[in-house]
Amino acid sequence: SKSSFGHPYTIPESLRVQDDASDGESISDCPPLQELLLTAADVLDLRLPVKLVVLGSSQESNSKVTADGVVALTRAFLAAGAQCVLVSLWPVPVAASKMFLHALYSSLLNGLKASAALGEAMKVVQSSKAFSHPSNWAGFVLIGNDVKLNSPSSLIGQALTEILQHPERARDALRVLLHLVEKSLQRIQNGQRNAMYTSQQSVENKVGGIPGWQALLTAVGFRLDPPASGLPAAVFFPTSDPGDRLQQCSSTIQSLLGLPNPALQALCKLITASETGEQLISRLHQVLVQLQAGEKEQDFASAPIQVSISVQLWRLPGCHEFLAALGFDLCEVGQEEVILKTGKQANRRTMHFALQALLALFGKRSPKALRSHVHEPGYGVGRGTIM
Repeated sequence: SKSSFGHPYTIPESLRVQDDASDGESISDCPPLQELLLTAADVLDLRLPVKLVVLGSSQESNSKVTADGVVALTRAFLAAGAQCVLVSLWPVPVAASKMFLHALYSSLLNGLKASAALGEAMKVVQSSKAFSHPSNWAGFVLIGNDVKLNSPSSLIGQALTEILQHPERARDALRVLLHLVEKSLQRIQNGQRNAMYTSQQSVENKVGGIPGWQALLTAVGFRLDPPASGLPAAVFFPTSDPGDRLQQCSSTIQSLLGLPNPALQALCKLITASETGEQLISRLHQVLVQLQAGEKEQDFASAPIQVSISVQLWRLPGCHEFLAALGFDLCEVGQEEVILKTGKQANRRTMHFALQALLALFGKRSPKALRSHVHEPGYGVGRGTIM
């Protein structure tokens, strides 16, 4: 046999079960099953600063599920620091449980909140032929906060949001970080596997002491090591790019740097209000969809496109400056809506940059119609894709 680390091991004689045992009892010296169980008391001794704990129960297991046991374990995990617990009120078939969990985690990784992910997972199991009966999916319940897990893309957006809280230094910091990301991508493409690092103090100095750079580099695969053995705190470059995190980060930073400075400065104000993202993304999407058939930049001037936004959004700090920097002209201000139109300064490339930046910062997925490539000369390799 081999252990999980790949080294061979031999099962001790005391733990082997004799083939000719006639009484059916094991002569193993293993401890009683009760000593291997995780109890509510054990959980209470832990520190679990986690967002979600999933507790399941399958029909194939020999354990008996009781309401008191479920409640006790759930309370214990919440008391230990978990924000939310997903529990099964009764055992379900293993296959149904696997189907449910696969759908649940897929939805969570796509950015849905726990309650919405639970609903999607229930629908998947319910729509299957083998497990449509409510006993196979209706017993899963959420207790606690309606959490949303951090996907790699959302971590990138959160880190960039922190950087943009400092508009006077954000552009320079983004240039430094883009250089590090592009250097990593070049090394990966060239097959360079040797370790490469720079000092954390060097990066700190180059970004001007702006916060958020550590979180951004960590989110895309850089390793930040503390001082050790006389060596300073180091930033190790990644040697692979799982999930295309480096490429996504490069694309987003290029989009931010491709914005006119007034637009970037206004965006730094806008990102503090999370409710702005949905409406702005929708309006930019609307404009770009109408231009899909056109090929000329002067389409905006020859055929202006009108859009409307709510007065509440218009009054948010940075909103009208951001839209003006993108080339929108003000037409009319009503009691509930503000009417804008694309002016002479509007151009498709800047709109794409703005849309891609908003999608990353607000953790949204782009509409399929706009998953096209953008390129900004002078900013790395221009592999940006709106995803």
